Amino acid sequence: MKRLRRSTRIILLVASLGAVLGVLHLCLRPGINSPSWWLTEAVDQSFFTGFESQHQEYLLGQVARAQAESGNIADAIGTVKTIREPVPPFVTKIRKWLNDLLIRIKIRRAPPAQPVFNLSLDALLQSEARAHAAIAAAQVRAGDFAGAAATAQDIDTRTLAHAEAWLSIGAAQANDGDFAAARDTAGKMTDPASTHMAWGRIHIYKTILIAKAKAGDLSEARKMLKNLPERFPLYGLRMQERFQIDLVKLLAEKRNLTDTRSVVNDIEDPYARASAQCAIAEVLARSGRIDDAKAAAQQIERGAMQNRAQAEIAYGLAAAGSAPKAMGVAGAIADANARSFACLRVCEAQLDKGDMEGAKTAARQIADRTCRGDAYCAMLSAQLEAGDLAGARATVELVSDDDKTAALLSIAEAHAAAGDLSRAMDFIALARGAADAGSAAGRTKSYQAVAETQARIGDIVAAAVTIGSMTKGYRFSSGDDSAWSEPGLQSVTLARLRLKMLRATAKAYAAGTAPLDELRRHTKTLKTPLERAHAYLGAAEGLIQKQAADRRNQTD
Repeated sequence: MKRLRRSTRIILLVASLGAVLGVLHLCLRPGINSPSWWLTEAVDQSFFTGFESQHQEYLLGQVARAQAESGNIADAIGTVKTIREPVPPFVTKIRKWLNDLLIRIKIRRAPPAQPVFNLSLDALLQSEARAHAAIAAAQVRAGDFAGAAATAQDIDTRTLAHAEAWLSIGAAQANDGDFAAARDTAGKMTDPASTHMAWGRIHIYKTILIAKAKAGDLSEARKMLKNLPERFPLYGLRMQERFQIDLVKLLAEKRNLTDTRSVVNDIEDPYARASAQCAIAEVLARSGRIDDAKAAAQQIERGAMQNRAQAEIAYGLAAAGSAPKAMGVAGAIADANARSFACLRVCEAQLDKGDMEGAKTAARQIADRTCRGDAYCAMLSAQLEAGDLAGARATVELVSDDDKTAALLSIAEAHAAAGDLSRAMDFIALARGAADAGSAAGRTKSYQAVAETQARIGDIVAAAVTIGSMTKGYRFSSGDDSAWSEPGLQSVTLARLRLKMLRATAKAYAAGTAPLDELRRHTKTLKTPLERAHAYLGAAEGLIQKQAADRRNQTD
């Protein structure tokens, strides 16, 4: 009897302690408006994603990346460590038993009979590597170069993320003027078999030479450019031409025409030299120096580049208030496509000045369908920015079918921002119709845009309906999805698409202004832990995006 009482006391004590710890956990846990709350939920759901460690590893990598991008370096490092720690078999059994119990008592839904897609080893490797690269970039932003270097060393050398991490370190050092440290960082990227590392080293080198040119040391920058082919035998000659053009643009923007022309004379390849000469004319035209731009355009040796320079001269004339002269320059171009592009630039110049009627006049002169569509889309954006919804509704009728969905959605968002949700939903319905009428190749992108817009204006339920109608029985006919022709494999592709759209819509919703309680309630109704994990992760990314935008606005 005494043993029974003692056992009862022990059980009650353990239960009480567990309850206290649970309450403390809830009290200390971040609130729903914090990205950490959603990331924690994503991690919790990842433990039940089909009991296959690859799904959990992938999700944890994505979570770590989001944590690093939000500036939470310590949690990101901890999450990456969790990826590498193998889960003991008995823990997996307990998780499976608990998940089965929750399904049995109807707290959790059973997973669908369709197979959940498998992740490749390369996808898992890339997920972890990109998480490390994001951590390294966050450490660089915080000024912790030693910590960033330690993180970069942990990344698998076969991945592009490895080179990106070292590049973020070296570029920051070069931009800070610490050229010796930047060269030392480039020297650590020594894997001769990795093309990624060679790419990273040469871009650190480029950052150094551009920084030196900005600091006024042009002779050293030109010397570095000259030594590129010898220093980097594999890519040096090809990258030398690109970097020379970048240097030409920099010098032209500083209005140092003497040094600019001397760098152009260093370029041996005729096409690269013509590109550099065109860059000079573009910079001069945009700065209003039309006569100098015309003189520079006459030096261009290639017709295509000369046409582009003429288009920028037309833009400069229109920006200066000489629209008839601008259209005269555009009309004198012999090539029809180049002439249309020049008219488009005149249209854009008129929009930059706020002259909508002048923009319409220029747009009517555009013969090429693509350029004309770009002009109407630019006009639509300007009208929406100015709050001219009536004008935008008229312009959308001129937009081509390929751009119709995006145009209608932009009007819907403008109505939502103005507080007219009824009109916003009307235009979303029109966008759905445009997506249905579009080609199969673009339907996936169009439907996702519709769902994201619905989520962004706060209607997560309507977004879920759009996702359901998109993924139910849809047959892919283009792009990477064309390979999934067998029924079983097609369900794999549908599962992948559904997860992508759930994550994107949750991100759009969280980045908006609607209350997050609705998103939390909706996410709990999703069918599988894998779907819930992606939705939680998307919400965290949306909050991170929103916080970053708020910080930029405060800085401005």
